[in-house]
Amino acid sequence: MHVQMVILMVTNGSVDQSPIYKSDLWPFIAETPECCPCYLSVGIRLFQDSPGRFRGLWLSAQRLSGDDGDVSFSSVYFGTLKSDMRTGLKHDVAYSFFDPEIGVLRDMIAWITPDHVGMFRESYGSILKMVFRLTDSDRSAIHTLLQFYDPGLRCFVFPDYLLGPLMEDYASILGMQVRDQIPFHVTRVEPDILGISRALYLSPEMVNEGLKEKGKLPGFHLSFLEAKAREYAALGNWKTVCALIAVSIYGIIMFPNQKSFVDHNAIRLFIQRNPIPTLIGDVYYSVHNRNEKRRGGLIRCCAQMLFRWFMGYLPSRGAFAHLDPTVKWSFRLMGLRADDIAWTHNGMAGRDFICSCGSLPNVPLVGVQGCVNYNPVLLRRQMGFAVEGPPLSREIQESFYFPIDGNQAKLRQVLDEWRDIQRKGKVPYGKVNSRYFPLFDDWLRKRIEITYLKIVSSDSADNFWSLEIALFRVRTSRATSCSDASDTCCFAQKQFLFLQYLPFPGGDPWCPMIEGPRSSVSMEEFLEMKRARDQLLAEKAELEMSVARIQTANQEIRVRMEDQDKRHALEAKRFEMDTAYYGKVSQALASSTKEHDITKEKLARASRVIEDEKRRQILVRDQRDARARVLAAEWEAEKAKIIAERDHCIAERDHYFRQMKIHQKEVGRLQQENTELRFAAEFTKMVDEIGPSGGPSSG
Repeated sequence: MHVQMVILMVTNGSVDQSPIYKSDLWPFIAETPECCPCYLSVGIRLFQDSPGRFRGLWLSAQRLSGDDGDVSFSSVYFGTLKSDMRTGLKHDVAYSFFDPEIGVLRDMIAWITPDHVGMFRESYGSILKMVFRLTDSDRSAIHTLLQFYDPGLRCFVFPDYLLGPLMEDYASILGMQVRDQIPFHVTRVEPDILGISRALYLSPEMVNEGLKEKGKLPGFHLSFLEAKAREYAALGNWKTVCALIAVSIYGIIMFPNQKSFVDHNAIRLFIQRNPIPTLIGDVYYSVHNRNEKRRGGLIRCCAQMLFRWFMGYLPSRGAFAHLDPTVKWSFRLMGLRADDIAWTHNGMAGRDFICSCGSLPNVPLVGVQGCVNYNPVLLRRQMGFAVEGPPLSREIQESFYFPIDGNQAKLRQVLDEWRDIQRKGKVPYGKVNSRYFPLFDDWLRKRIEITYLKIVSSDSADNFWSLEIALFRVRTSRATSCSDASDTCCFAQKQFLFLQYLPFPGGDPWCPMIEGPRSSVSMEEFLEMKRARDQLLAEKAELEMSVARIQTANQEIRVRMEDQDKRHALEAKRFEMDTAYYGKVSQALASSTKEHDITKEKLARASRVIEDEKRRQILVRDQRDARARVLAAEWEAEKAKIIAERDHCIAERDHYFRQMKIHQKEVGRLQQENTELRFAAEFTKMVDEIGPSGGPSSG
C-alpha cells in the first residue's frame, strides 16, 4: 500500500505541491524502505517534465546517501559507486575474438553476379551476410554481453530476463535447417580426396595438389581457393565458384582456426551441410571455458554470428535505437527491460525447437574444441512460449562439459544421445504467449541475487544518467496510468536487487536517519495504518505459503504431465508405427487380393484353354486312330503283298540257286573238259614237235 502511495504521489506530480510529500512521504519511506528504488526510479520521469519537481527528489536522494552528499543520485540507484564501495562484485573479464582477413573474401564474393546469388543462397544458405568486419563498437557489444554469462544456467542473465543463442536462432539467420543427424565431431582421419573433390567440383588431382598442412591440420590456403575461384569465374563455371567461396567462408569466418587457412574440420563441416549444432557448440563451450575461473581469453567461435544474433533481439526503434553511438554498451543494456526485447523477431514463434536429446533433460552440444550442454527450456520465450515457473533442477543440471582430446568415450556417449532428438512446441507449452509469469520472475530475482555482474564504473554515471533519461522519455509517453507505474516499479526493484549487494558506508543507505519536520499524521492513524500493514504482511505471508504449496503441487503436476506427455508421445509414436505397419499390411493384403483375382482370372482362362486343347487333342486322337487303322489296314495289305513278294523272291532265289548250282556243275564240267582239251592240245603239240626229230635216228 505504501509503495503504491509513493508511486502515485511521484507519477501524479505531487512531489513539490502536495503537503503529503512535505509531511508524510519520508516517514512512509522510512517505514517501507522497499519503496525507495521505486521512488528513485521514477525520478527520471519527473526530471523530463520539470526540473523543479526533480530538485526535491534529488535532495531526497542525497539524504539517502548521507548528509555530506558525496554520492551522486545515479550511483545510488544504479550501483555506480567507487571501487572501494563495490567489494564482492565480479570484475570485468577480458575477452578477445578472431580478426579474419575479409578483404580477399569480399573480392571473391564480388565475382558472383546478381543472377547467381540466388543459386548460392539456395545451395549454401545466407552465409554471405556473415562476411563483415566487427568494429570496435561491435566487439564492445559482444564483450559486454559475455559479462552477463551465468555458467550455472548456461545463458546470459540480465536484470529481468534471460537470453541465449538457440539452434533455431542460428538456423533462422543462416536460412538453414537443423538436420536430424549426429552432429559433426572432430576425428583424426585422412582427408577424403574424392569427397572433397565432389563437394568443390574440382578434380582429385587438383585437390590433392592444393592440400597443405598448417597447425597440424591439413587444409587449403585461402590464396589457393582464391586462385581457383578466379580461374573458374573466368570460365563461367559458377557452381565451382560458389562452392569455393562457401568453403572459404566456412573456414575463415564460421569456423576460424588459422589465419587465411581453411582447415580439414571446416571442410568436413562444409561437406556435411549441418553447421548449426557445431556453431552453437563452439559458442557455449568457448564462452563457458573462458568464463571458468573468470580468466577470459580468446573466444573460439564465429563472433560475427554471435553479434548478428544479439543485435536481432535488441530494440530496432525508439529511444534505444537513437542513442548516441559513443554511449557504452554496458549503459545501453542496463537500461533495457524484458518488454523492450524483440522476442519473436526471427519469425520462429510457436514452432517446435530442440529441447533435449536422448535420456538427457537438456541438449549436449559438440563443438570443435569440446562438449558442453545448454538449457533451451530456459530460453523458450525466444520461441514465443511463456515461462510459467522456475525450471526443475534436473533441467538445468550440468550434463556434459569436457574437451574433445582424451575424452573419446564421453564423446561417443554424447553422440549416442543425439540419435534421439526431442522437440517441443505448442505441445506442451501451449499457444504463443511470449512472457514471464510471476513465479519465474521471483525465481529469476533470487537467482540474480546470487549471480550479479559489474556493469558500469563510477566515472561513467553521467553518461548512464543521460541514457536512462532518454529511455524513460519514451516509456513515460505510454506509462501514464497507475498500472504502468507499477510495471516501472517492478522493473526498478529488479534492477535494484541486481545491484543491491553494495556495502554503503554509514549504515543502511535506504533507511537513513532523517533530520526534518515530523509527520503531521496522528498516532491513531499511524497505528491503524501500521496494523493494516501488519495484517497485509500476514496475509502476504499466508498467500506466499499458499503460492509455495501451489507451486510445489504445480511442479509435481507438471512433472506428472511431462511424464504423461512422454508416455503419450511414446504411445502416439507406437500407435503411428502400428498404424503405419497395419496400413502397409492392408496395402499388401489388398495388393495380394488383387493379384489373387488376377491369377484366378488367368487360371480360368487357362482352364478354358486347357479344355479346348483337350477337345482338340481328343479330336486329333480320333483322327489319328482312324488314320492309324487305315494305315494299319494298308500296312497289312502291303505286308501281305510284301510277304507274297518275299515268297516269290525266295522261290525265285531258290530257283536261281538251283540254276546256279546247275550252272556251277556245268561250268566245272566245262572247265574240266577245257583242261583236258588243253592238255590234249599241248600233248599233241609236243608230239608233233617230237615226231620229226625222232625219224632219222630211228632210220
